[in-house]
Amino acid sequence: MCEFRYRLLLIVATCLMATLRIAAVMDKVDITLPTTITFPVTDVRAATTGIPAPTLITFEKGNLHDNMHLQISVKANAAVGTPPGGGPAIPAGSFSWTVANATGGSGFNGTLSYSDFTVVYQSIPWQHTALTGTINLNWKMAPPPTGAYAGTHTLSITWKVESIQ
Repeated sequence: MCEFRYRLLLIVATCLMATLRIAAVMDKVDITLPTTITFPVTDVRAATTGIPAPTLITFEKGNLHDNMHLQISVKANAAVGTPPGGGPAIPAGSFSWTVANATGGSGFNGTLSYSDFTVVYQSIPWQHTALTGTINLNWKMAPPPTGAYAGTHTLSITWKVESIQ
């Protein structure tokens, strides 16, 4: 009877230890994302560089489940931006970025989409060391459509930060 209780206690303890190990790792990261990127159009016939240039994204203290990656994506909140003073709006697909100086993973050039998130960055897999990294995005807005006014054009975006396999 005593041996049965000991085995039962050992099984319960093993299950609790496994549960504690799983619960000890939670996906988390401290991240800084840009809140605003502006496009001050001075020549309606030319592409415009977004400001700040470059736009810096940083993360640190990343702890994920084993072999998971931190992935950062972006999506336009509207099909078109808001033009200054009226005139035609600029489609979300006219806003794009190129990547420079990615650390701790890989950056991806891309174009904004209203219908889907587009991946901007993916970290190296987590291996029990706090993830850290940076990426610079150089934003461009294609020349506006005919009839657009000079001024600051805006387009609201949403960032998605997730851990993936």
